[in-house]
Formats: sequence, structure tokens, C-alpha cells
Amino acid sequence: MKFVIISNQEWENIYVLTKSQNLLQSSDYLEALQQAQGVQFELYSIQHNGNVIGIFSIVKDHALKGLINTFILDRGPLWINGRGTQEDVELFFNRFNQFFPTGILSRRRIIPELKYNQENKEILDKSGLKLKMLKSYSSIVVDLDKNIDELRAALRGNWRNQLLKAEKYSIDCQWYLHGEYLGWLLSKYLKDKTEKAYRGPSSNFMRLLSN
Repeated sequence: MKFVIISNQEWENIYVLTKSQNLLQSSDYLEALQQAQGVQFELYSIQHNGNVIGIFSIVKDHALKGLINTFILDRGPLWINGRGTQEDVELFFNRFNQFFPTGILSRRRIIPELKYNQENKEILDKSGLKLKMLKSYSSIVVDLDKNIDELRAALRGNWRNQLLKAEKYSIDCQWYLHGEYLGWLLSKYLKDKTEKAYRGPSSNFMRLLSN
């Protein structure tokens, strides 16, 4: 298995084929992050036996005028053509460990796009990655092919009650594609963020992401 740097267009062509697309691996997110925080990013294809089987992006952050480098993999890798088997995952993280080694001046932060189970935990352990559980972050995948009754039944009771309450108000949602109410939305976001004192993206980053 090898990693090959690719262009933005090559990335887009493969990204649309992946089976688990997410915001943190999208080019829109990466470009907004670069503008807002001054970080750099690189786009890679994953090749095995001459075939492209997936992609991932790396964000590169620098501290102390570039003396300390941090390589960040968030919600990757993404696989295509039915790949992403246990063997693929093991090969990927073994190669990743060699390709982006840690050292005195080099660090890594990884949020792998993997189900949390014993098999994947063992793969990460064997590749030398240390697990650090963060209770504040998790991802939930919902199968929208199920019918509405199945989806509703799977909700927690308090979520289901909130949904029922909202449905009684007959809320009408309209899409505005050109940012007509972006300023208003960001002002409400900042007010809520200040009042409840939680961490969240800056309004500048949110504005860049919407463009």
C-alpha cells in the first residue's frame, strides 16, 4: 500500500465515489480551515496493487514558527469500490505510522473513520497508535433507507418527545442558497455560544464554510 499526493480535482473525482463522505474530509471544510486558521493540508490517494482504493486528507499545523509540526487526520480514511476491509484498515494504519512518524518535534492527532469495536482497537494498538477516549466527540450514522416509523422508534425517548412537540407546530423550512440570512444566523449562534459558554467554530470559519 502506498500514499500518493493528488490534486484537488483528482480528490473531488474520487471523493464522490466514497461510501462514507463527511464534512471533515471535504475540500470545502479544508479550504475554509486553511483560510481561517492558516493551516496547510494535503490530499492523498490510497493505492494498493496499482489500484486506487481510497483517499484521506492531512491537515498540517505548525507551532513555534514551524519548529513543532502536528499532522491531523480527522474522519479518514474514506474507501471506494467496497474496500475498507479489516485487512485494508490494518495495512493503512501500519503505512500511516511509517509515513507520518512521531518524534520530539512531530506529533499526530487522529480521529479515524472506524467503528469502535475490539477488532479495530487491536489494529490501532498494533500500529502503535494510543487510544484516548474523548467523551465530548462521537459520530452517529443513521440509515435513512429505513422507513420513518423505524427511525422514530430507534430514537431515545426524550428525543422522540422533542420531535413530537416540534411536529405539532407545523414548522415550514425553506432553503436559501445564497446566504440571505447567514448574518442573522451567525448572530444567533454567537449569542447562544456566549450565553451557554461552549466551545465551537468561530463565526469567521462558519462564514468561510458557507461560501
